[in-house]
Amino acid sequence: IVLEGGSIDVNGRGICLTTSSCLLNPNRNGGLSSKKMEKYLENYLGVNKVIWLDGTLKGDDTDGHVDNLARFVNPSTIVYVSEKNKRDENYLCLKKVEDTLKSNTPSKIALLRLDTDWYESTKIELEVLYPLITKGGVLIIDDYGHFEGAKRAVDDYFRKINQQPLLNRIDYTGRLIIKT
Repeated sequence: IVLEGGSIDVNGRGICLTTSSCLLNPNRNGGLSSKKMEKYLENYLGVNKVIWLDGTLKGDDTDGHVDNLARFVNPSTIVYVSEKNKRDENYLCLKKVEDTLKSNTPSKIALLRLDTDWYESTKIELEVLYPLITKGGVLIIDDYGHFEGAKRAVDDYFRKINQQPLLNRIDYTGRLIIKT
């Protein structure tokens, strides 16, 4: 099989991100089915879950390398490109990527660690993932005390949902919240 750099991204814990437009393209792997490709990834790389993203950005000559769309930044966090302007030529492609990623999140989370630095990424992760944290579950925010964007996103999020959780200080930057 052909797996050039950028065609897959793995989290080191058995999850692989890729695109069907790249890995299943006849110009690379002779038109293998997704099931057969998943079997290869399982046998050779220890992958037990593949998240198939659809889409190729306009002007992309890689047939949709996943590293143009989404990446793992740690074993439990995916960052992805998004577009809010519905008239942008990449809006529909990026909306499908976002919808696919959101549909592949677990239904319940007991422990969530955010290491996101920036306002927008912290805000999106809180909006998508915080509601999934179980009562008594733990949220660790790595960069609350260091990056202004992360701090502002956390404060804005909890203000928006009318909650004032106790932010337990771990160190100068980290904070821990136990969901009530």
